[in-house]
Amino acid sequence: MGIPFALSLCMQVPDIRPLVTLNEGARFHPAPVATLRSDLGADFDLYLGVKVPGGRRYVLYKSREYDLTKERRRYLIEQGFTTLYITEEDLHRYLGYVDRAVSKVLASEATPRSEKSEILYRTTTSLMKHLFERPDSPVILHTNQKMVSHTVNCLASDPRMLRSLVSMFVFDYSLYHHSVNVATISVGLAFKIGYAAGPELTQLGHGFLFHDIGKSCLPTGLVRKPGALTPTEMVEMQSHPQHGVLLMQDRENMESTALDVILHHHEKISGRGYPHNLSGNEVTMPMRISAVADILDALTSNRSYKAALTGFEALKLMQEQMKYELDGDCIAALIRLLGPSR
Repeated sequence: MGIPFALSLCMQVPDIRPLVTLNEGARFHPAPVATLRSDLGADFDLYLGVKVPGGRRYVLYKSREYDLTKERRRYLIEQGFTTLYITEEDLHRYLGYVDRAVSKVLASEATPRSEKSEILYRTTTSLMKHLFERPDSPVILHTNQKMVSHTVNCLASDPRMLRSLVSMFVFDYSLYHHSVNVATISVGLAFKIGYAAGPELTQLGHGFLFHDIGKSCLPTGLVRKPGALTPTEMVEMQSHPQHGVLLMQDRENMESTALDVILHHHEKISGRGYPHNLSGNEVTMPMRISAVADILDALTSNRSYKAALTGFEALKLMQEQMKYELDGDCIAALIRLLGPSR
């Protein structure tokens, strides 16, 4: 058998010491190449994932003694690698590095808007995947909160970033993509309605991003079930807002503004939402924003049991068939925000 491609790749790049490991007992986390910038002090090991019968073997691509140079990163992209891996031991170092990388890219006036959008979206979705897997991790939560601040600041300084971020959306449904999609749309909609950048909107952003974190407490089979839920399953599914609040209420930098969104993002102005059947003015503007964004993303995402609607089809359906459930002004603002640009 020949040398695995990933191992031969390591051998072609200067200063890389290739090592194929059995990885027995080790836990690896994905590190998207989009989050890995060159010459920023990547003081952690990076592995390539090699598919083998029965699973995946990890090949050391860069040891922590070496930084990730422009040459090494370019070579990865040229060879079609989109994801590398890090060990559990290096997760803390990687998360600190990610925040530095995102901050540097977003602060650069020379960086194209599309590149800023890519690193912000892919980094946040990767971090949210980590959080759904480990919702008790303060480091992962804190790094996600930093991504909310980056999103708020980006959209405040450059309103056109919203369309650029939306162009990055992945519509093959997953909890972490859905969370980031909803948060992005919600923050953009909040700006459109009149909110200003500041602590209140950042806290709302935490609520928008973590609105479904309570689903991490539910059985995986229930959350991922294709097709309709039974009445009993529906009751359990509808408990996720309370689970989310219980997870987040004692966490650092999670204020009542954020917790209120987590608890009430499924309320409807008709009173037919959950968990508290709020109606009319009891449904606050942040709840209305999150409900509209949540439904829009759900309608435009591919699921095993239904095809995605286009944005136009989804907004039309919301405007015509959900006008007694959702805030009409929010839907109208969303149409102006995401409709054809003039």
